[in-house]
Amino acid sequence: MQQNTMNTNHTNPANKRSLTRWAIVTAAIAALALTFAPSAFAQTDKAGAAPTPRYQVSSWAFGSEAGKGERGCYIIDSSTGELWVAHADGAPKKIGEKLK
Repeated sequence: MQQNTMNTNHTNPANKRSLTRWAIVTAAIAALALTFAPSAFAQTDKAGAAPTPRYQVSSWAFGSEAGKGERGCYIIDSSTGELWVAHADGAPKKIGEKLK
């Protein structure tokens, strides 16, 4: 009798970590692309363009082989030009005065 030697890589923990890393990287790239891409769905009223939102947020995350990862976001105040960073669950910290 022959045994079924079907590949069962989907149960391998190393493959699960690889899939998790792939998902995190894909989400980060998508977030960046959506943040910096011109909005094709922006709607304007007949009186003129919609006002720019005051705060813009760009999130980031990465993992490592040991399972320890980092996550956070950058926050731009478009009124003052200040740049902030927030790591994980920490409080935002100002890292830039005025962006040009």
